[in-house]
Amino acid sequence: HFVGRTTEARSLLKAAVEGAAPDLRSPGAIPGFYAIKLLDALAHIEDFTGYKSAALELRARTLSLFDANDPRIRRSHQLAHMNYLTTKSSLQGTTEELLAEAQEVLAEVTAERDPRAGEFARLLAAIAGNLHTPEERMALLRRAAAASEDRGHSIDSFYADRDHLFERARLGAAGLDPEFQSFLAEARERGNKRAEPRIYRRYGDWLRTQQRFDEAITVYREALRTTAQFEWHPLLPLYYAKLGATFLANGQPDAAREMWVELNRAVHAHPDIPAPPILEAWEIQLFAQLRAGQIEEARAVAKLARSLTDRGLVPEPDLLPFLETSLADLIASLPKDAATPPAPAPADRPLLQPLSVSTLALPGCGHR
Repeated sequence: HFVGRTTEARSLLKAAVEGAAPDLRSPGAIPGFYAIKLLDALAHIEDFTGYKSAALELRARTLSLFDANDPRIRRSHQLAHMNYLTTKSSLQGTTEELLAEAQEVLAEVTAERDPRAGEFARLLAAIAGNLHTPEERMALLRRAAAASEDRGHSIDSFYADRDHLFERARLGAAGLDPEFQSFLAEARERGNKRAEPRIYRRYGDWLRTQQRFDEAITVYREALRTTAQFEWHPLLPLYYAKLGATFLANGQPDAAREMWVELNRAVHAHPDIPAPPILEAWEIQLFAQLRAGQIEEARAVAKLARSLTDRGLVPEPDLLPFLETSLADLIASLPKDAATPPAPAPADRPLLQPLSVSTLALPGCGHR
């Protein structure tokens, strides 16, 4: 997984979890402990690649099997607890109750002088979301980076510093090219291939906020290329959507239309992609089209979203948070029996270049 071979890691972990199933009946024994750790590792892979409902189920099972009162596994229980809360918040959103629960776990870890306190602080920042101010989130991330660096945990420090950069980029800070490029270089030096696509995605997002659309397109293409190469299928719709929206903002409607076709092709080609990332991609597409005055095209996307509820893939109440009020009103005006558009014809050309050792020339040079 660290070097990008996540599909292989996922298959191996699923086989290992299946083989270790008998040991899970005795979680207090040593074999049972390691069987639970396998469950947790599989949950991480599912979470990372976008299968968040499956990940949350595995996280909940992992947490239920650990005995919180057993001092031998207290640290493992704390980490499983924080991982569960992180996955739950990313899938269902953060509530005050969930945030308070996560803060309690961090307080326990900090009071016990656990060397992993920095990583717990980073996870808390991710959980907090909009319930914390940007300043509070950045303070948590600075604390996480400093604690991890003091303990010599360079990987944890890398991710905390990276998330701090992401937060500043989200707030529209200027002059971040050198930092994004530095993190990409460090990820490559470490052989940490799994870190690259997310950095590219956030770099592209930031470039868009700076109105540097041509450079954003270049960076998004690299995120898409590596994601496709690693076979992280649930993430593909998001990259096609971001590319399409950027092309549209850049005055290239034909190129945007091609990305919308590729988005739907990816959805039909990989039926195991969960509904939430598909809805997120369609939301990006729809609002980009609304901003560009493409009302009928936006209606077509709304029909696609409606088709997920009609087929029972997304409950009606769960659809609306992804689509916001204006889109909800648009969907309400559509007939509920609207036909789902047919799957697009297979592509007659390769969509992506093969993975190469050296990647793109970074703009400004002449995610875990």
